[in-house]
Amino acid sequence: MKSIQDLGCHLAISIFLLAGSQLYGQVLTLMPSCGKAGDQVCIGGSGWAEPNPLCRYTFAFNGSTIAPDQQDGLYGPPATKFTVPAVAAGTYNVLVQLVLNDANSTLLQQQTASFAVISTLSNPYTPAPANAYNGAPSFLATFDPTNVCDAGPCKNIRFIQVINMTGRLLADHSKTRPLTFAEQGFGQAVKYDADVTPAGWTVDVLVGNSDPYYQFPSPGKSLSGNTSPSTPATMGDQPTRGNSAFPADIDRIILTFQVAVLCVDGDLKGTYLGTLSWTWTQDKGGTPSVSLGGTSRGQPSQTLLDAVTRWNTNHAYTNKFPTPSVQKCM
Repeated sequence: MKSIQDLGCHLAISIFLLAGSQLYGQVLTLMPSCGKAGDQVCIGGSGWAEPNPLCRYTFAFNGSTIAPDQQDGLYGPPATKFTVPAVAAGTYNVLVQLVLNDANSTLLQQQTASFAVISTLSNPYTPAPANAYNGAPSFLATFDPTNVCDAGPCKNIRFIQVINMTGRLLADHSKTRPLTFAEQGFGQAVKYDADVTPAGWTVDVLVGNSDPYYQFPSPGKSLSGNTSPSTPATMGDQPTRGNSAFPADIDRIILTFQVAVLCVDGDLKGTYLGTLSWTWTQDKGGTPSVSLGGTSRGQPSQTLLDAVTRWNTNHAYTNKFPTPSVQKCM
C-alpha cells in the first residue's frame, strides 16, 4: 500500500503530465552566472512543483554532480550552492532535475541554465584622476557593468558611501582623534552625530534624504545599471573644510570613505556588487588632497554595514534593504 507522501509525488506527476511544464513555469537561477574555478555559485529558482516528500532535486554541471541531492518536501524550490570546478574557460550547462525517490529516479521536471567559466573577472571600475570631479581635489567613481557577467542583470545600480572623520593633534602629530560634526560647525550637527556608530562611521548623506544612497552628481536620479545597452553608474564627491571647521587642537582633518555598489532593482536586487575606498586630507590653511584606495568585487565591510543599519534605525526609511528577488544560498 502506498504512503500518503508517495501518492503525493505520483499525483504531482499526473498533474505535470496533464498540464505540462507551463503549469509551474519553473525558473532556474545562478548567482552569479559566471566565475572562476573555486568560486561559489548560488542555485535558486521559483515556480517549481511542490509535491510531498519522496521527491528530490539533483544538480549537475556538465554532466557531473556538483551538489548533494535536495529533498523537495523540505525546502520547496531548488536552493543550494556549488563550487566552480577546475575546467577550461567556456560556457557550460547546469542541469537541475526534480525526480521521484523511486528505483528509477522518475523525472518530474527539469531546467538548465548556462554558466560561464572565466579566467579573470572583468573590472567594472573606471579609473579617474583624483581631481576629475569639478576640476578640484575630489573623487569620481564609475561602475560600468558592460561585459561584467557577474554584475548583471541589474536594472538600477546605486552607491552607499560612509565616512569616518579624524583630526591630527596640533601638539603631537603622531596622534589623531575622532571629530564630531558639531565641532566642525555643521548645520543640523545633532542629527548627523546621532547617526555615527561607536566605531566612528556614518552614512554620508544629507539630513532629510529619503534613502541612504549617495545622490551626486545627479541628485535624485536613479542610476541605471546593467540594462540594454548597459549604462555606467557614476558618483562624485568634493568635500570642503574652511579654517573655522578646525577645532583648536587640530591642524589636519582626515576624511576616510568607504563606498559600496548596490543593485536595487532587477535579478540581482539586494546584492552588493563591489566596494572601493578613498581618503581626503587637508591641513589648516592648506590645500586639500585626495588619495584613491583599492577596489574590490567582494562584500562591504562590517563597518559599512553597521553604519547603514544605524542610519536605517534612526530614519523613516521603510525599505531597509532591497529584498532579494532570487533565493539566496543556504
